[in-house]
Amino acid sequence: MRKFLHVIPLMSAVLALTSFLSVRREPAPDSDGHVLTSLWKEYAKASDADRPKKEAEILLRIKEQALAGRLMWDYYDAARKYVQVSSRRDWKLREKLEKELEQEVVAYGEPVLTFVHACDRVGRDAAWLLDFVQSHERELKSGKNAAMYKVFSPFRRSLDNYSEILLPLIGNDYEYALWMILGYWHLDDSALENAWALIDAELGGRYPEAAFAEYEYVSRISGEDNRVAALWRLAGKYEGKAAALIPRADILENEFRSMEGKASSDDYLAFRSVVKSYESERRMFRNGMDGAVAKRCAGFASIIFQLEEKSVIVNVHEGKGIFMLRNADSFKVSVVGRDGKTVYDARH
Repeated sequence: MRKFLHVIPLMSAVLALTSFLSVRREPAPDSDGHVLTSLWKEYAKASDADRPKKEAEILLRIKEQALAGRLMWDYYDAARKYVQVSSRRDWKLREKLEKELEQEVVAYGEPVLTFVHACDRVGRDAAWLLDFVQSHERELKSGKNAAMYKVFSPFRRSLDNYSEILLPLIGNDYEYALWMILGYWHLDDSALENAWALIDAELGGRYPEAAFAEYEYVSRISGEDNRVAALWRLAGKYEGKAAALIPRADILENEFRSMEGKASSDDYLAFRSVVKSYESERRMFRNGMDGAVAKRCAGFASIIFQLEEKSVIVNVHEGKGIFMLRNADSFKVSVVGRDGKTVYDARH
């Protein structure tokens, strides 16, 4: 009996501890992706109160705790803001603080952080970025820092409208870095080809990622004729999929621009009929990933709007009015003198 009585309190303690542990949970990240939410709330209050000294103190605490917990986004955002806040207090410190930040990032030794910093603050060229990513492939593939993907989105330029689809599909930091390079502003033809080869091999035909990666690559090919030909090939490659609509919209937009000053009204009407047929095809994709892609493909609707928009342009030369109408069968002209009286009023 005595042995039994000793067991009961122990079991109770274990149950109580289990219950306590089950109740304690890590706070969900805030809207900016920060994990150290309490400290970030303190920082926000100090910032709202315009207390830069207090802001800097809190940011240093965030940096310290983030480094200890390997919370890369909390650390890097705090580090960037620390430079901004401290420079606001003394602008002469900016260069020194930027240098210290770069040294900190290197010392931290996390490849994705070094990569993001190189893009965000240092402005490394694409060749350096490609070499860095390839030499740290293994480490980058082992990490997935999704909070940083959203803040430093690789989907700019032609893919910005599809970022909500693509961001959750990034598998790891290596894929993220390749996407970032593919959309990098400073990308020459050689770097473009290398970036495309790497990401194409990594994605291995995954849909829709591979289609979007190829579209980003194709949209950056030098030479209009080469680019349009590549867009046609891409559209054919994904025939029957919503991804085919995206290069088709670019092709039609290019054709639309080329018609200016050359095409007749009949030519525009025929062209509008073609665009509307593609818009009808787009609307047929309603479900799943294709539905999500098609929903964000606004190219056809944009062209149709421009084709159907009504406008009147008036030029006055040597006392004569020249009226140029678009999509308008008639118009009314009223001429009012300086005395406010109408001297001409007619519908044409």
